[in-house]
Amino acid sequence: MKNLWIEILKTLDNESDYKIYEYKQIKVYIHKSLIIDEANLSIYEKSKFPFLGSTFGVKGVTL
Repeated sequence: MKNLWIEILKTLDNESDYKIYEYKQIKVYIHKSLIIDEANLSIYEKSKFPFLGSTFGVKGVTL
């Protein structure tokens, strides 16, 4: 089983390897090797934790 994960980073190496999207003024980088269904792409905030901050999810991306 393969999984997708989301990381929050301050810097990103090889930015040209990613497609860039934006959600609520947050840049979201999705690696170009992934299959992105542009028509059904959804980036969303799942929940907010007091000490950890927000967690995010994405739909419309497959391996």
